[in-house]
Amino acid sequence: MKYLTDNQSRAIEAKGNVLVMAGAGTGKTHTLVECCVRRLLDGENPVSLDEILMVTFTEAAAGEMRRRIRERLEQAIKDDPGNLRLGEQLALVETARISTLHSFCLELVRDHFHELNLDPQLSVLPQERARILATETLEEVFERHYAGQSAEDDAVRQLAMYYGKYQDVAVRRIVLRVHDYIQTLPSPRAWLERQKTLLDHESPEHWNAWLLDAVSEWRSEWIERLLELPPENPNAKQCAAILQNAPEKPGIDDTAAMLAAIAAVDDDWPKGRKTELRKPLADIFDEAEFLQSLMPCDQTPDPLKEDWDLVRPNLRTLLRLIEEFGEAFASAKRERGVVDFHDLEQLSLRLLWDADFNRPTAIAQQWRSKLKYIFVDEFQDINAAQDTILRALAREGADANRFLVGDLKQSIYRFRLADPRICRAYAERFADDPAAGQVIPLNDNFRSRAAILDFANSVFELLMRPELGGVDYDDDARLRFAHVSKGQQKDGEFHRSPCVELLLRLTGRIEDASDSGDGEAVAGVSQGGSAEQEALVVGRRLARLKAEKFQVWDDDVRGFRPVEWRDMAVLLRAPRNRAEAFATAFDRLGIPLVSSRGGLYETIEVSDLLQLLRVLDNPVQDIPLIAVLRSPIVGMTLDELAVVRIDQRSGDYWAAIRRFHDLNGHSDEASQGTSAVSADSALAEESLAEAGLDLNDQRRLLIEIRNSAWKRIDAFLQRFSRWRRIARRHSVSSCLECVLEETHYEDWLEAQHPSGQAVANVRRFLEVAREFDQSQGRGLFQFLQQVDAQVEMEYDPEPAVIGGENAVRLMSVHQSKGLEFPVVVVADIGRRFNLSDSRGHIVLDEELGICARVRARGKGQFYPSLPHWMAARRQKRESLSEELRLLYVAVTRAADLLILCGSTSEKTARERWEPPMGGRPTTRALLGGRCWLDWLGPLMPRLCENPEWLEKEEGTGRLVRWQLYREDGSGSQDEIRSELPVMGRDVPGSIAAAAGCDVVAEFEAICDRLEKLHNWQYPHVAATFEAAKASVSVLRRRVIEETQTEAAPLFQFDATGLLIRAGQETAGLSPAERGTAHHRFIELADLAKLATAQGARSEAARLATAGFLTPEEVNALDFEAVSAFWQSDFGKRLLAHSENLVRELEFTARFSPDDLRALGVPVQAGLGPDEFIVVQGIVDLAVILEDQLWILDFKTDQIDESGLKSKVDAYRPQVRAYGIALERTYNRPASEIWLHFLALNRSVKV
Repeated sequence: MKYLTDNQSRAIEAKGNVLVMAGAGTGKTHTLVECCVRRLLDGENPVSLDEILMVTFTEAAAGEMRRRIRERLEQAIKDDPGNLRLGEQLALVETARISTLHSFCLELVRDHFHELNLDPQLSVLPQERARILATETLEEVFERHYAGQSAEDDAVRQLAMYYGKYQDVAVRRIVLRVHDYIQTLPSPRAWLERQKTLLDHESPEHWNAWLLDAVSEWRSEWIERLLELPPENPNAKQCAAILQNAPEKPGIDDTAAMLAAIAAVDDDWPKGRKTELRKPLADIFDEAEFLQSLMPCDQTPDPLKEDWDLVRPNLRTLLRLIEEFGEAFASAKRERGVVDFHDLEQLSLRLLWDADFNRPTAIAQQWRSKLKYIFVDEFQDINAAQDTILRALAREGADANRFLVGDLKQSIYRFRLADPRICRAYAERFADDPAAGQVIPLNDNFRSRAAILDFANSVFELLMRPELGGVDYDDDARLRFAHVSKGQQKDGEFHRSPCVELLLRLTGRIEDASDSGDGEAVAGVSQGGSAEQEALVVGRRLARLKAEKFQVWDDDVRGFRPVEWRDMAVLLRAPRNRAEAFATAFDRLGIPLVSSRGGLYETIEVSDLLQLLRVLDNPVQDIPLIAVLRSPIVGMTLDELAVVRIDQRSGDYWAAIRRFHDLNGHSDEASQGTSAVSADSALAEESLAEAGLDLNDQRRLLIEIRNSAWKRIDAFLQRFSRWRRIARRHSVSSCLECVLEETHYEDWLEAQHPSGQAVANVRRFLEVAREFDQSQGRGLFQFLQQVDAQVEMEYDPEPAVIGGENAVRLMSVHQSKGLEFPVVVVADIGRRFNLSDSRGHIVLDEELGICARVRARGKGQFYPSLPHWMAARRQKRESLSEELRLLYVAVTRAADLLILCGSTSEKTARERWEPPMGGRPTTRALLGGRCWLDWLGPLMPRLCENPEWLEKEEGTGRLVRWQLYREDGSGSQDEIRSELPVMGRDVPGSIAAAAGCDVVAEFEAICDRLEKLHNWQYPHVAATFEAAKASVSVLRRRVIEETQTEAAPLFQFDATGLLIRAGQETAGLSPAERGTAHHRFIELADLAKLATAQGARSEAARLATAGFLTPEEVNALDFEAVSAFWQSDFGKRLLAHSENLVRELEFTARFSPDDLRALGVPVQAGLGPDEFIVVQGIVDLAVILEDQLWILDFKTDQIDESGLKSKVDAYRPQVRAYGIALERTYNRPASEIWLHFLALNRSVKV
């Protein structure tokens, strides 16, 4: 593209700061390179390459920029061979500052290592290694708190219990998330201080302001939605009138009146129509009720203040924990002489930006004088710290020198903490103040046919808006077909036919109404065969295009030619868990496919090796072990795996193969090629008998399978021992090299996959292992840790690329950014969005900060605080905005043909895809979308120009052609099934083959059963989230110990210490151990001798001599407190019934959910009345009389009178549970329940 459009020329010639908003396919790279070269070739005021900084998003992009600049300079030298300056510039290309921002920062930090007090030989941690180190550091931080006894340690344990249900996973996740987020800010410390300052306030004044803002935004959103509903809904009209008549910026009183009026509308419905009319209004009533609950009232405490008091202590603890982790992580990196990518940005900011005075430093001023131009690519994906670095380097005023290129519509890296709001803010500021800079749009598209652009424009002008997507799809955003010579040729023959197709699978299943939000579920479609069925639909369509010689444009020949496989690409929102289905389906159809499958580690050949490494690290892992045995490395059949398990039905599979090997390897029959069939083989014999084989045939076949299995296992175990020794003593790559050499795995792959892709992937994996050995060299376990971290971060290496392979490409939409293909399939568009950022008890919001749910006093239920409600809505909106931008990127990759393919239930299509009134969906309606299909489906009548399009199997409109595939056998579904080859017949070594079974019929029956199992829902889901057995032991085990036991503790506890008298020696005993000593002493001592301190000491000495107490435990006993109790009136009363007194009385009782709720114990919502929990515990002391029970529980807490009431309240549910349990056991009432606090010598009746 050597010519320039008008807007490209404007951008290149513009002075000062320039923001180029470059739409998809509009030549942004060409424009950026041309602008740079023009500065270099300027005859009047030439610039040198060493006076330019060019920042790109990836090193590959930097290499492409460098290549293009070199080519332009070489061409300039050809045109002017005598120009010595051009030769100088060409020589500077390789050393020019054309790189990622992190590479520039690394150079800057190394140049100033002394000022930063850094090791001059510092290295940069790869992201996955940084994540592993962060996880290890956080583990150490939590371990210190779990082992400690300070108030802060107790606060951390309470935080984990409060928000983690006795597990700290959620708290760890939010600590890491907040840490990562604040590292992208110019001053992480300032952010933390602002949050701490807010939490220092006794009242949430800022919440009061947020409440009015939230109501105002909610009101505007619902007015738009209500006006779209049919006029036949009178309640919707009433709600709309109430909202429209309310002030645009209502005060507290106006807001309260408006919400009350909305609630009143829900009380009056037309007779017999409430269910029908209320359904579209359910959310407004629920949301109005929530907002109304936050309104202050004279008769009740301020709800916002109540919530503030409940969440504030835990949030303060969380902030301190985040701060502590940040310091510990920085220290861990400093000890190792390493930095991560966040550090590069933060260290560069220390050098370039004075945070105290908010201005550039002297070092930055030096760079400003050196750099005449700064070019930034992909500016929409920048973060605040990076923007501050660039501002520090850039000149201002008349000398402003930034050339920024980006497109808000293509900002799709929010999950990597990119902040598109920065780019949007620049665009708005430059538009308002031309002196600050210019915004120049590029919308002349050189990539796609006009029909594809018409479709894209028609879709996104309806969907994209500032509230969703972050940008208005106006005339500057609309893509225009580039009417140049190539384009006119390209569009000529096909301008009347639609170049967009929709292939839609409609199932008969009823959609699951629950929104898991995990991004894995397909709306209304089971996971089982749906992905492969959809892949078959796609594969058949691509095969037909190839057979029909569909014409695509070729720039090299400047004309059309028949499509090749390499011209096609399949894009998935997330290839993980889907790529294998496409690989399988395309293989059946004979279509070559190169799939990234989310990364190198997901390719089958590398997965085989990776699972082998996992088994070498720890063989007691069934899934990796069976994967290895089934892989070509061992080559066992399913029948052989089955006979191994027959001999040992339970336990891990590693034990099963060792037992099988031992039992079958020492018999005479085994050495002669025969083996006795064990008695445990009855099941297999019965199956074979049903297949029509007589007993001798059965035994012969089983013997053959057993012998074959034993030989494979014997060979594997010999190699396993050798490989494991190598893995322990040598490098990971050495172990892999040995495996590959002994198994000839590469040779087998080369024979199976002549393209060489599989072998290239294995060699790429070997390179990854060598790189690890050279940089880390810490062994197999650490290598597997690195792999897991890469997979978790979706940062695993890309598979090897085989140049020139004629195959369809399968990749994620993110991977496709910056690429184009003649034929693009956007598949799996019925897959649900991942909205996990808007869920959870704690949500991080860029503007609101850390927002937490509130846990009701005395209850286990959580409800949203105002900030959490606002943050969840905002995060959902931001996530859906990114999904919309991702759809834009996917649609605009296609040059000649765009195919959209997805699955949904017919019920969803008919009920949810109502065409929007007025043609444009409301923002509220779009926010209810759960997948791309939910956005595109309602637009189809308009795009197809046919409101009855769902009634036709196929059709063609002006913008789109569609074809429906119905699962019930109508439509084209039978054609899909006809493509399935007959598999499983006469497979050598198969029991089914020998028996003459119809494996296809059996396979289909299994699939049907699996599908029914997949769709079946357990009727008692709530019960699966509640422990079946729970402990109320008085021993105060720390949270970390409790989370590892089978029984979950029912009652909250404090981790305060025991009473320690002045001069009392308790060294070496924890508070829990001192409490245990007191309880054991009272259990075993002669109670009659405990009335005096001397008698108590004598009893302790006796028990120590008998070995029941250690000397340390004796020293920890508070004899004065114990004897004081037995001298009290209540103690004497107990001794008077010594024959009925039982100590340390164990019980097991059945508690219903209602029982536990009555005690104030958190219970999983949804548990039915017939569910129950088995509660176990030990009562310190009980008196069992004929007509009543007395219960006493000793407490060794160190407390004073001021803390007594709170302690009694805390222990009340626990001892009441004891009462209920013993009442049911002994069938008599617990008339007296007491708590005795030894520290105060106080007995309190509960």
